[in-house]
Amino acid sequence: MLWPVSRYVLCGLFLCGSVLAEQVREQVHEFSVGERPRLSFELPAGAVELVAGEAGVVKVRTRLSLADVEAKRAERVLDVWGFAFEQTPEGVRMVGSKRKAVVWDWDPLRNVQVNIEITAPAESDLRIDLTDGSVVIGELHGDADVRLGSGSVFARRITGDARVRGERGLITFGAVEGGVDIAVTSGEIVIGRAEGPVTVSSQGGSVEIQQARDTVRATGSGVDLLVGLTGEARDGSDLNTSGGSVTLKLERDADLVIDARASLFGEVKVRGLPLEVLAGGVGSSRLQAQVNAGGPRINLRASGGNVSLIGLEPLVATVP
Repeated sequence: MLWPVSRYVLCGLFLCGSVLAEQVREQVHEFSVGERPRLSFELPAGAVELVAGEAGVVKVRTRLSLADVEAKRAERVLDVWGFAFEQTPEGVRMVGSKRKAVVWDWDPLRNVQVNIEITAPAESDLRIDLTDGSVVIGELHGDADVRLGSGSVFARRITGDARVRGERGLITFGAVEGGVDIAVTSGEIVIGRAEGPVTVSSQGGSVEIQQARDTVRATGSGVDLLVGLTGEARDGSDLNTSGGSVTLKLERDADLVIDARASLFGEVKVRGLPLEVLAGGVGSSRLQAQVNAGGPRINLRASGGNVSLIGLEPLVATVP
């Protein structure tokens, strides 16, 4: 059931006989939902934030704002934006739209700030399709699926699976307990802790996975890969980049087999890791070696750089 609550706010400042103000158009929509609702949001631009709220209720606040403009001049631009809501059997769906309008590049009216704040049960599944903007997720006890043209995605903690598809941007996950699947054309990707399998692909930027406890498949072009594997990552992994370097941090007591290949003029570097060399050698462009008792195979490829292996004391899992 839907209860719309509309609120229009005008904060004015009188200067030289005219009113310069922040023009704000704000609406709040509230829905009753069942257990683990599916939330879907589509927007051409804006900042989207998900906040954990009480069970059974979803509230969506839409806010359009323009700074230091006259109300009459701002009205035509704010009217360009529209938001359509639908309550489905599974949850809530919102589609934001922007009609075409002629606005000069130097006109301050083009700088409309769009903010969407979603307050929903922590146990929800979320899908966001955003052409340009940012997504912030606090605590989500479900799956997250984000499609991003350009911008950023930040999630503190997701207990389900996390999936991102995008052109370019900054992707940051504090902790994901399910699987991670990220594919972007270019961008900076940082994952604090990943409990499930990780698949990452980027054609530019960098990839950092601080603590991975399962299989990692990371590929890139012009990308540096930095991955930390804990002793629990018992299935093999593949790290492959062209035009970049690979750095792998392992616990010293891990039982693994390493197959590392750097570029023709690069080298495989090793520090603090007990190895039994099977082929190639440390400091050369190729190294096959057994770590401790051996185990799953870790394939490392850096066709445009070096490969570095670093042994560490057992990593301690942290909750961000």
